[in-house]
Amino acid sequence: MRLGTKQPTDASLAYPAFIRYVSRYKHRGFREEKEVRIVAVPTWHSAEYLAGAKEFGESLKPEKERKFRVGRGQLIPYIELFATLNARLPIERVIIGPHSEKEARASALRLMLRNTDIKVTVSEIPFVS
Repeated sequence: MRLGTKQPTDASLAYPAFIRYVSRYKHRGFREEKEVRIVAVPTWHSAEYLAGAKEFGESLKPEKERKFRVGRGQLIPYIELFATLNARLPIERVIIGPHSEKEARASALRLMLRNTDIKVTVSEIPFVS
């Protein structure tokens, strides 16, 4: 509630700001990565959302198609971000982060990227379970 009122605060107003800023921070231990982050929040256009957009004359981008892959015995949803991009992304190196099987992951990725100039390394940051 806002101070001095009996009306509850609309938490949905904080969500866009939270997403915008939380993606910009990371632990200083990951400084070596010099990464570029892409934050994609897939939308879901409910009937109420569509009606509200129409009422305010807003045009909506179409929803991204959700795809699924199997991982650890369960379906994992994902969206393709660059499926229609007809250009090579400027990726020079991939750093495998802390993980109990980071060497195995690096080997698999090296195999996958064997016909590219992309280097695959493992992070020096220890894995803590």
